Amino acid sequence: MNWLMMSFACFLALFLSPLALSDVSNLLNENASAWELSETHNKTKIYTRPYDNSNFDAFKAVAIINQPIESVFAVISDPTSCPLWVDNCLESYNFTTDNPNTNQFNNRYGYALSHLPWPFKNRDLVVHIITSNKPDTKEITIAMFNDEKKTSKAKNAVHVMDTETLYILRPIKSDQTELVWMQHTEPAGKLPAWLVNNMIISLPLNSIDALEKIAGFEKYQNAVIKFDSQKRIQGIELAPEN
Repeated sequence: MNWLMMSFACFLALFLSPLALSDVSNLLNENASAWELSETHNKTKIYTRPYDNSNFDAFKAVAIINQPIESVFAVISDPTSCPLWVDNCLESYNFTTDNPNTNQFNNRYGYALSHLPWPFKNRDLVVHIITSNKPDTKEITIAMFNDEKKTSKAKNAVHVMDTETLYILRPIKSDQTELVWMQHTEPAGKLPAWLVNNMIISLPLNSIDALEKIAGFEKYQNAVIKFDSQKRIQGIELAPEN
């Protein structure tokens, strides 16, 4: 796959949808019968399917990552980690709002900026991040979707507003995690559907390999998930770096 396709593919990983969380959960159904296996690479399987009222396919990646669930979760939820594991991600950070209810770990906003080569402009987005878990199975879900009312002040980037993503993490063993990553994107600008539909295969393959590597970094290896009295996720504590 050429550089142009690869660069735009990594951008797709950053930007998530304007739908409500319930809509995201319904539209990206892990068990939908329409998923078709498109590629298998080592411990990763990539499925695709057509998406209602769209020329662009959705993808589902199912992977076994040889890292603890705490470490994988720590990387994905770290607001500054995007440049470490998403190709061509230039910057990412917490986006503070005036509403204290959306400045909490499990209900917050984040900003991300991604580089694209000519002839495309950089893309950016402010995303709403909802984190939840199932105490009985230890499954963790991270849903990301953008808020049309929140935009950045970037002048040299196109603001993307129509994608949705779900990450589902399940512990297999103490040092092994199942990742299910589902995503659909309506890319901004005039891009042919065949180009984007080809890119959604390489996007999760490359990113998952990087995710496994970064999860092995010392600061993520000893991460500790914080829970409240009802065992609901409240945050994560990274290990101090030496």
